[in-house]
Amino acid sequence: MHSHLDYDLRIKQAVPAATDQETSSNERFGMFPKAGPTNAAGRRRREFEMSLVSLLAGAGVCAAFAGTATAGIVVTQQAAPAPTYSSVIDFDAVGPGLVPGNTWAASGLQSFTDGANPGVPVGNYGGFFPWLPNGHVADGFAFGLFMTFEPNATEVSLQLWSDAGPPGFFGGLYIYANDQLAGEFNPAWGGIGNTWFNITTTAGSTIDTLVFVTGGFAQKQLFIDNLSFNVPAPGALALLAVGALARRRR
Repeated sequence: MHSHLDYDLRIKQAVPAATDQETSSNERFGMFPKAGPTNAAGRRRREFEMSLVSLLAGAGVCAAFAGTATAGIVVTQQAAPAPTYSSVIDFDAVGPGLVPGNTWAASGLQSFTDGANPGVPVGNYGGFFPWLPNGHVADGFAFGLFMTFEPNATEVSLQLWSDAGPPGFFGGLYIYANDQLAGEFNPAWGGIGNTWFNITTTAGSTIDTLVFVTGGFAQKQLFIDNLSFNVPAPGALALLAVGALARRRR
């Protein structure tokens, strides 16, 4: 069972942070300072939190999301490499350190953060975890990993590692698409398990946001690499809009 309050406390961090931030001395591996929003950003996050609490309350208590899925979005965990889509994010080309969340906006990844900073920590953690790739990966240890796509994505693939263990009250990997649960998984760790995830859409659905968090009362280790995605070309966007309108009229 996964606590909806636990998820709520993390996803509110995905709301864009204001420029006035407080930096604590709490650092992971002495590399990445955590920052907390204040004033305007705090108000936006509280508003977002309240709307999310209302959404989750309608689904029930703690185990609200167990067994549910986001309509039109399919998440597959697999051993074989997932397809490489048209837009590829090369973490080796940035960092090490905190990379601004809008670094890949031109390719369609409008925002990518760890929920605690206005960006995402990137580095080579092979010295700590030798089964990780020998190169830079994105680090979601703070509150998870939060992605926003503009235009909305139609497919996303990536590799992921986490010590979250199997789904349950104290563990599991939970992937949310468009603020709804898209799947819960036992992620790979220690060289064991399937690292690849392929996220696809059906029936004209698209992906506005993706959130990766772990179960329990504290975020577990979480790394991703080999991120790629498809976002529609301008002409395809028009066709998607027409298709959506047609479905509403039926």
